[in-house]
Amino acid sequence: MQVAWLNDQQPLLVMFLADGAGSVSQGGEGAMLAINEAMAYVSQKVQHGEFGLNDILATDIVLTVRQRLFAEAEAKELAVRDFACTFLGLISSANGTLIMQIGDGG
Repeated sequence: MQVAWLNDQQPLLVMFLADGAGSVSQGGEGAMLAINEAMAYVSQKVQHGEFGLNDILATDIVLTVRQRLFAEAEAKELAVRDFACTFLGLISSANGTLIMQIGDGG
């Protein structure tokens, strides 16, 4: 979880949670990679003032996480499926809240 301030001094709450699939060998690592990559992406967007709560942001976060998981799988010569995880995200500001879920549950 991270609390940040947008350029207009509005507070921003960012939370990402992930749970590695128990049926795969690298699920826990996949969950940590997903959280770290999503947080780094949002932090970069906030620092550069390129931040808006919308579908584009959600899609970009998911694609960034996906790219990271594929890169890790390739580096370790494993299938990306070995890094499977459920991924949840919540980003909230005074202007709205964005919630995303990839994986089972809900």
